[in-house]
Amino acid sequence: MREERPLALHAVRDPPAEEPAPAGRGISGFVHAHKGLTMLTVLVALGLVPSLASEVAPGGELRTRTALPDARYASQGGSSRAVRASHVKARSDEDVDSAVETCGGVGIDHLAHKYRLPRDAELVARRFAGAYERAFQTRVYDGCLHGLLHPGS
Repeated sequence: MREERPLALHAVRDPPAEEPAPAGRGISGFVHAHKGLTMLTVLVALGLVPSLASEVAPGGELRTRTALPDARYASQGGSSRAVRASHVKARSDEDVDSAVETCGGVGIDHLAHKYRLPRDAELVARRFAGAYERAFQTRVYDGCLHGLLHPGS
């Protein structure tokens, strides 16, 4: 009787190696034999195709920027000072209009009572403007004072 020998340790741990693709199978054989290179090529192509497609217009010509950068937008390279000045001007115009309407509409009696101040237009306007950011306070004060002195205008 013949004694059965246990399998060698490497035969149990290591699965059998795949045989290389036979030569002459064309692209399929190349892809099978060079999986890493094929995967790298596919990933590079996937990354380049969208960026190239976005740069080339349907007619085949390259797209160029038609608009000049606008300094009012920080994302378009404007200086932070110019952007802030533009923002303060635009916002300040809105706040002045609002101050004229609010102070003129509500009136000095109501605002003086609300702020517990004497019925003095300058004090009330200064207190009203104090609720705004410092950059806007002067113009809001002027707007509120105008509204208090000339209600309904």
